[in-house]
Amino acid sequence: MLEITFSAYQNFKFKSFAYSLFILLMGVNYIGISQNSAKIENLKAEIQASKGDKKYKYKSELARLYYRSKPHKTYSLGKEILNYALNNTNHSLEEKAYVRMGIGVYLLGKVDSAIYYCEKALNLNKITSNSEEKEFALNLISLANNRLGNYDDAISFGNEALQLRREKNDSMGIAASLGNLAPIYQNTGQYDKAAEYIYEAIEIYEAKMDTIGIVGRLLTMVQLMNRSGNDENEKEVISRALDLVGQTEFSFLKADVLSTMANYFITKEIYDSALIYENKALDIYKQMNNPESIATSYSNLARIHQGQNNFKLARLYYHKSIQIYNSSNLIPKINVAYESLGSNFLQTGILDSAEYYLLKAYNSGKTINQARIVQIASRDLYTLYKLKNNSKKALQYHEVFTHYQDSLAGVKSKERIAELEAKYESSEKERQIAILQHKQDLQESRERTIIAVNVGVVIILILLLLGVWQKRKNDKQIHKQIELVHKKEKELAESELEKSKLKEEELQQSLVYKSKQLSTHALHMMQKNTMLQEIQSDIKNLSNKADTDDKPDYKRINLQINQSLRSDKDWDVFKLYFEDVNRNFYSKLKEINPDLTTNDHRLCALIKLNMNSKEMASVLNVAPNSIKSSRYRLKKKLGLTTEADLEEFIRNLN
Repeated sequence: MLEITFSAYQNFKFKSFAYSLFILLMGVNYIGISQNSAKIENLKAEIQASKGDKKYKYKSELARLYYRSKPHKTYSLGKEILNYALNNTNHSLEEKAYVRMGIGVYLLGKVDSAIYYCEKALNLNKITSNSEEKEFALNLISLANNRLGNYDDAISFGNEALQLRREKNDSMGIAASLGNLAPIYQNTGQYDKAAEYIYEAIEIYEAKMDTIGIVGRLLTMVQLMNRSGNDENEKEVISRALDLVGQTEFSFLKADVLSTMANYFITKEIYDSALIYENKALDIYKQMNNPESIATSYSNLARIHQGQNNFKLARLYYHKSIQIYNSSNLIPKINVAYESLGSNFLQTGILDSAEYYLLKAYNSGKTINQARIVQIASRDLYTLYKLKNNSKKALQYHEVFTHYQDSLAGVKSKERIAELEAKYESSEKERQIAILQHKQDLQESRERTIIAVNVGVVIILILLLLGVWQKRKNDKQIHKQIELVHKKEKELAESELEKSKLKEEELQQSLVYKSKQLSTHALHMMQKNTMLQEIQSDIKNLSNKADTDDKPDYKRINLQINQSLRSDKDWDVFKLYFEDVNRNFYSKLKEINPDLTTNDHRLCALIKLNMNSKEMASVLNVAPNSIKSSRYRLKKKLGLTTEADLEEFIRNLN
């Protein structure tokens, strides 16, 4: 018997997962989403401007970006690329086209077609040797086989893609492969492996600030938490995921989160809320025309109506979902629906129909190693055969159920089976004795019955008291946990506020320092130019009095001073300091008038520094009168009236 048990470390991670992931998601921004939209727009522009192979390479990239939000466009673009590639004998584009078409049809629920297109791509890969497209194709075949219940193939293809990505150290590719393999291991009951892969994927997505990647893995983790019984904060995790995905353009993922929330309310028997969320998810699935997801929504609606005791309506929804699953040959999904339908008939006492559907689910689940379905179906078959008084079959299926229960939950089954056998042997002997005693002494039998009833009442009262005591104990523990979480949240908020204040002080100090640097440099320029102008004036006077032979030397010195006055080195340093303090100043000037000259920019910067005309003239190496003319021309270029205050306008320009 294969035993899957969670280590202490994994148990701790499960219990703290909701809180830690909540904090993690609070810190994740939407850079990846906005970048995706920007890339789409950029690619559209490149496609318009390109021709031939280059144009269709851009279309291939666009198809790849569309898969999360518009899978039908991924498919249609792939088909367009394929036609071009076949007409132009371009194997590389042909391979890309098949992969894009495979992604599109997979997300639209056509799993067999997805495998077909990806196998075509893998055949072409022998020619192209494009590792990235090979990884995509392998990953997609893995996902498709998982949905068809071919778990061995799903794991094999998925791990081949993962190995290729690990060899390339492709972190995002590794995260995608890990996230795709986790549900497959979960379906086969390998919860330890599933948890390990999910956590590794989340760490990568966190580092890359990929909100959608985290939300996708979050949904897988919620399923794992639910199945392993570590679901204390499940609702909070789903709610946060819903907040994040609600602000994105990825409708399909939003619908998945809505459906996950509905499933949470179903397990808590809050059926009105479950119905609201599932209907919202169903509307999105119908808009996207995704048959498999529509069928899954029908199954969830059936569970809701069954919980509300609308058993006939529930059966109608189960049959609708089965019909869709059958059309795509999605064996695992069919098994889930069969088991649920069998459970429906079992609850309403229609035992023959219950037996038919439960056996179909059980046998098919056994064939494909669908551990969870075998476990649930065997449990219901045990109940069914008990009701039919078939002790042998009841014991047979209880043994199967206990085996899977122990394998998935880490509880040994030998003692339970032994107790069950003893219980049935004892029950059979007691029944035979009771019949004999009934024949021999009816009165004695009645007395034992009365005693048994009294004992039963006492036991029930004791159990009720123990239940009340246990509930109060649990309520106290929950209250303590809530208080601890609130305390941690408060401490975290206070810590973040303190960090924010320190950061703001640092920025303010940096700004003051940079402003001082700017003022010092401007003053240095003014002083240097003033000094050079005075020297130039003295040289001019000396030149007038000098001998004719000395005049060329004075002229050369004067020329050097002019070159120094016109040098742009000081201005380059000034511009660096100025832009550090006034980051958007020059860009705002360009928005107002892109034709402004370098001298216009310099004049504006000096006005921003509150320099007077004389100081500006010295820094710019012009006559003070020319500053007035320059200011007049600058007003016109900035679109200001003659009465407008130029200094105030420039000071307000940030």
